[in-house]
Amino acid sequence: MDSKEVVLLKKALERQKRARQQAEKILEEKSHELYEVASHLRESNAKLENLLSEKTSELDGVFINIIDPYVVMDLSFNVVSMNLSAKNFLGYDNNIEEVNLWKMVHKDYMEYTIESFSSLKEVGKLKNYRAKILVKDNVEKWVEINASLVFNKEKQPVAAQGIVRDITQEM
Repeated sequence: MDSKEVVLLKKALERQKRARQQAEKILEEKSHELYEVASHLRESNAKLENLLSEKTSELDGVFINIIDPYVVMDLSFNVVSMNLSAKNFLGYDNNIEEVNLWKMVHKDYMEYTIESFSSLKEVGKLKNYRAKILVKDNVEKWVEINASLVFNKEKQPVAAQGIVRDITQEM
C-alpha cells in the first residue's frame, strides 16, 4: 500500500469513528427519552389503576347496599354478581352455586323473555319487563325488571345489569 491509500483509509476510518460516536450519542439520547416516557407512563398507569379501583369500590358499595335486588348477568343469563337483596329474593347465592336466570323464567313467559332480551341487546336498555319467575323451591313470584347492557372497552356488550322489583302483591 502506498501512503496515499493509507491516508485515505485513515480518513475513512476516522469518518466511521465519528459517525459511530454520533450514532451512539443519538441512541443514548433516544434511550433516555424512552426511559423517561416509560417511567411517566408507569406512573400514570398506577394513578389510573388506583382511581379505577376507588371508583369500582364506590360503585360496588352503592349496588351492594341498595334495597332492591340488583343482578349482573352475562349474555347467557349466568349471574356474575348480585347484591344481598337479590340473594334473599331469589334464594340463590352465586358465590356458592351457579345461577342461571333463564332457568327461573316461567314457561309461559319464555317467548316474551326472548323478545325482551333481543330488544335489550338492540337498544341497550330494557324498561318495565314484567314476568313470572320461579325462585328457589319453585315458589312463583312476579317481577318487574329495568336493565341495561354493560360494555367492554371495545364497546361490545358483555353483560346486562338490572334492578328487580317484586310485584307479586300487585299481581
